[in-house]
Amino acid sequence: MKGRLSENRSSAKRPFGAFRGDGRTRAPNFGDMKRNAWANILLLIPFVATLFPGMYNRLEPHLFGMPFFYWYQLVWTIGSGVVLTIYIAIVHGGETNAR
Repeated sequence: MKGRLSENRSSAKRPFGAFRGDGRTRAPNFGDMKRNAWANILLLIPFVATLFPGMYNRLEPHLFGMPFFYWYQLVWTIGSGVVLTIYIAIVHGGETNAR
């Protein structure tokens, strides 16, 4: 038990930007941080679009017989996947995960 706790504490002392497992460190690239900040804002779009149900809680217009309330949420479910794909492409653009 004691060994497990000390093991967790030592892993918390990694330098900023350290990769897990390979022991190499990377200095922070502020250009990447700025790009990632914009990508994080991109993640807010689907969240805010579905945050207030009163905004889309209505029956009209219908789409394929479905009330607006349901198809609006369905569109944002698919749209969230698209936004997440764009986010991953921005944040992890040129990285390869070769192990």
